[in-house]
Amino acid sequence: MASETPSRRPSLESYTTGGGDQAALSGRTSPDSLFSDSESQEKREENLSDRIAARLERSTYDGKDFLPDDCIDELVTIDAVREHLECPPTKKKQEDQILDFIFDKQHGAKKLFVIALLCDIPSKDLDLAKAMLLFRKVGVHDGDLPIKPDECAAITDSRSPWNPVKIRIFDERQWAVLAPVFTDQNTKLRLEPGHIFPIVGDIRGGEEGAFGEVVQVTIHEQHWSRPILKYDKTRADIAIKKLKKSGGNTTDRGKLDQLQKEWDREVAAHVAMRQAQHKNIIEFITAVERGHDRFLLFRWAEEGTLRQFWEVNPRPVLTTTLIKDAVLQIIGLADALHKLHTGHYGSYRAGGESFRHGDLKPDNILCVTIKPPQENCVNVPELKISDMGLAKHHNVATELRPPTSMRYTTTIYEPPEVMALGPQQGRSRRYDMWSLGCIILETIIWLLYGNRNLETFNAKIVDERGQKCHWFEFRDKKDGPRGQATVHQHVQDTMRTLCADQECGPHTAMRDLLDIVQTKLLVVKLGIGTFLNHGDAGGPKSQPGCRIYSGELLECFNKMLTKGKADERYWFTGKSRKGIDRLVVIPDPESPVAQVEKIEFPVDNKFASQLMAKLSSNDLFPPPSQSLKLCEKCRMLDLCQPMFHIVDFLSELKSSRASCDFCKMRWEVCHHLDRDRVKVVRFDRDQSMLRLNEGLTPVLSICRSPDFTNPNSHVAQIGLPRITKTDSPSHFSTLRHWISQCDSHHTDCNPLPTRPVHPPTRLIDVGTKDAPLVRLFETQRNARSDSSSPLAPSIPYKYIALSHPWGVAPHFCTYASTLAQHKQRIPIDGPDFPATFRDAITTTRELGVRYLWIDSICIVQGEDGDFDTESERMEDVFSSAYCVIAASSARGQRDGFLVGRKERQFLELSKGLYVCRFIDNFGDHVLDSPLSKRGWVLQERALARRTIYFTDWQAYWECGDGVRCETMTKVDNKLASFLGDPNFPSKLSGNVTDRGEKIRFYESLYQQYSRLDFTRIADRPVAIAGLEQRMVRDLGARGGFGIFDDDRSLLQRTLLWRRGKEVAALERVPLTPGKGEALRLPSWSWMAYDGAIDFLDLPLGGVEWMEDHIHSPWTRSTTSVVAGDVVGRRLSAVARPFLEEPVDRDGDQSVEDFEIVFDAGDDAQTTGWETWRCVVVGTRRAPKGMSVPVGQRTHYFLIIGAVEGREGVYTRIGVGKMAGALIGEALPDRVVVE
Repeated sequence: MASETPSRRPSLESYTTGGGDQAALSGRTSPDSLFSDSESQEKREENLSDRIAARLERSTYDGKDFLPDDCIDELVTIDAVREHLECPPTKKKQEDQILDFIFDKQHGAKKLFVIALLCDIPSKDLDLAKAMLLFRKVGVHDGDLPIKPDECAAITDSRSPWNPVKIRIFDERQWAVLAPVFTDQNTKLRLEPGHIFPIVGDIRGGEEGAFGEVVQVTIHEQHWSRPILKYDKTRADIAIKKLKKSGGNTTDRGKLDQLQKEWDREVAAHVAMRQAQHKNIIEFITAVERGHDRFLLFRWAEEGTLRQFWEVNPRPVLTTTLIKDAVLQIIGLADALHKLHTGHYGSYRAGGESFRHGDLKPDNILCVTIKPPQENCVNVPELKISDMGLAKHHNVATELRPPTSMRYTTTIYEPPEVMALGPQQGRSRRYDMWSLGCIILETIIWLLYGNRNLETFNAKIVDERGQKCHWFEFRDKKDGPRGQATVHQHVQDTMRTLCADQECGPHTAMRDLLDIVQTKLLVVKLGIGTFLNHGDAGGPKSQPGCRIYSGELLECFNKMLTKGKADERYWFTGKSRKGIDRLVVIPDPESPVAQVEKIEFPVDNKFASQLMAKLSSNDLFPPPSQSLKLCEKCRMLDLCQPMFHIVDFLSELKSSRASCDFCKMRWEVCHHLDRDRVKVVRFDRDQSMLRLNEGLTPVLSICRSPDFTNPNSHVAQIGLPRITKTDSPSHFSTLRHWISQCDSHHTDCNPLPTRPVHPPTRLIDVGTKDAPLVRLFETQRNARSDSSSPLAPSIPYKYIALSHPWGVAPHFCTYASTLAQHKQRIPIDGPDFPATFRDAITTTRELGVRYLWIDSICIVQGEDGDFDTESERMEDVFSSAYCVIAASSARGQRDGFLVGRKERQFLELSKGLYVCRFIDNFGDHVLDSPLSKRGWVLQERALARRTIYFTDWQAYWECGDGVRCETMTKVDNKLASFLGDPNFPSKLSGNVTDRGEKIRFYESLYQQYSRLDFTRIADRPVAIAGLEQRMVRDLGARGGFGIFDDDRSLLQRTLLWRRGKEVAALERVPLTPGKGEALRLPSWSWMAYDGAIDFLDLPLGGVEWMEDHIHSPWTRSTTSVVAGDVVGRRLSAVARPFLEEPVDRDGDQSVEDFEIVFDAGDDAQTTGWETWRCVVVGTRRAPKGMSVPVGQRTHYFLIIGAVEGREGVYTRIGVGKMAGALIGEALPDRVVVE
């Protein structure tokens, strides 16, 4: 019963089933004597019970019936009740008492009467009348509902109409008349578990987030007193968010109190926001506590979240209306935030109480339709801020607040101060300003380039491990354990690229919006006083160069509106965007951030089924585990269901790991997370992988046997939960199937039909099982002497090439002294023969190939060897090989690669369905392996047409079709596919990739190559020569030494290489003894140095090149340089003096405008500015429509120093960029740079 009932109600203990009105009804007169036969048992055609039953509605949310609120007054009339009571004339007094009781205006009992009917209390024997008189006597009326069974003891008796059975029925059916009515006054309802939500119609949605499930419902029209109307005047639906029980079934009083405080905080935030009545804040209806469950009710946003709106409208067509409407909605969001931040809610003032949202993101911005749809037109919806669950009260200055307690923020959109200041600092409202800046930038990208480019942009905001991260990063850690925070490099690159878009020119809305993001919102610096200023709660002015407050943002937007009113063309230039469909972000080549694209793992069960049929099933699938432990939650999981995901609280995973194996597995892949900041994790199935918190690299994989049965089994990859042993038949059957499928279906990968017929000079004949003799075979000599040789030039041939690390000495090699011996027999059974080579011979035989190429055996080593001539043929050796096998796990010749692999953890959740630790990591296992750190291997991989990699975990196959794993997983990655291209660089050629992308890719390739290891550093130019010539041809250029010249800008760009930031000094590569000057590389080539290099950041299309100021050896020539040609190592250049030592003393130039890098290290160059010269190769182009004096424009140049004793001859000593005002006029005579 309601809490106030006991104070009004008479004691029930004085009442029994005898006496009182009950006795009057049941005493001395038998029931049969009260009614005549004609009146008695004739059933009405449609009595009150029938009419009530007909009006019952089914709650589609709770699955129970309820009576709409208006029905009781409509149906329960005096005549209807009198008719149903069936009291005889002799009981007129009692009938009048019942009617007065039921229809009392203050304490009526209409609902009790309806409940009695729903309980099937019959009129016969006056039971219905007795039942109502009992309620009247004990003082129970409608206001006392709901009534608990234990409160009905005094009226319960076996002879009473309210016997124990009927009381239980009453307890169940009373809820049918108690469905709540939602009004403006009821902002927080406390209901009993039995209360029925008056929801009718289909329930839609069902999207589950970290903290609850949200569904779209329709409230019965009689249970919503003032409904929200849509633009077409129809009633809006309701969103019900059921919050998760983060405390589980805990009985811990402290935890329960904390959960209640969090709930009360969220409700208080929503109630306060409701007072604002701002059109850009989602309409809050009420908060409901129903038993232990918590619900929040809002207006339903029919167009979903802002992110969903972008997805549904992937390619908007720019118009004035579209841009203007989008900006107006952004302004609305900013104004709503200002109301929250300052506590001004229209006529309502929160008494100093204000909020920050704390979790702004596109998924928390809802979209409501505000005008009818138009064909071929995107209507911008009204954007509404939602999900105030993390809103934080701000009624004291930031400095005076204790540490912030917002526990569940979404980290990606958090500002840098979250990590830079740590959890012990309070937070400013400018926290929201950073998040809003992220949303505005995403909106700009969507407007200009569509959702596909927006998704690509977001996919590249990753940390060094390829995991999704914040929009900021920490660069230089010398300033502290985390270092100095900066805007994420990819975000910077994207904003810089957008500035060059035709729609972002001067005096345009898009440019002003972008400038606001770039200079006022996505700003790391907060400024002194942020945490000391009591004015923070009222929105003070920020300091110059710092992130602004919401009020200042509105001032910026007001200026935009003023411009738009003055000139409608401000919103949209009207220029055609035909052909502008890709946002090609030019990355900063000096950035250490890994350029990672999302790796896909498409399910390919056709290939897997064919392979599985060839394998022996005995060793593929383990027997079911008898000791598997699963909790109830994990037992009910269906990994194959559409949109499968798991949401876990870390605390619950930790506690359940001991009793559930799958909980333990999930805990082990996420326990490294910072539990002070990350409370909830989410696992989403993507194809046949499980990703953690939307990370780029999966953490778990799903595989199944071919006979696994499930309606959605096609989503799971047929594959192996454990890897077979390297000496098993299944292992080599897998390798052979990879090759045969590639031979049959990938014509571009097969070298036999199209490659030159001249084989390597020598190959290893691995023999056969019947004749296992292994010997060195000289192909050309045998081909000339025996035209029937399998290697005769006119006959196709095939051989395997081994890519391997040499490791530490001693090495097994062919020398001039052992050449004859190896031609007779190679002692593979001897103790000195390396395990890696023995495994290569075994693999070659298993693949059905007769010949093998190994560099240290097939090339004669030593001073009397032929390495210099043979190394020039490396391009043909690897590109002509039938297949390359790579010993990726080995560190030297003696390690071998057919060795035991690391064990993989897996669980069989149901018969034939496995969840496994993720091991299909081609990047870590292959690209970052010890082998891939060798300088020669980069060219070997790029030139190979197909390769089998042997790693510590499994074998991988790579060809032009992508990467396959021994687990049967397929891997697709665009960046990796460039080097895996069997006809490198065909995937970068033609119209597929524009010139700017090619330049950046090749620069990136050289940066990567310069960081690889060489046994002999003098091999550096040779080990990439084959690749370099292909790149030269692809770019339509000439060149050498890592420098290109195409008579456009390639020469200038490639000359502006610089010492890598991690390198203290570059050391000149010494000459090989006895080779003389012929092989000396010029100082302007990075190949002449030992150490990592990068390139100066030069904006594509943003530099005016000074082509006549520098000429390469290939200028106006049609050939590339010839090794040993002295003239071919000279640059002709126009030199200029420095007017003074180029130091940015006053900090007037930004980092983008000033940089000096010496090749030999910054400390090595302390004097010489008077005699040093610079060769300016280009200047920064002035913005379109603007005139910038040459002295103020950034100049890009080489720094050169005179060679002693040689007039007019210089050598390169560094590179730089700075304002032209510090550089003198050109000297009259050109100089030579060697």
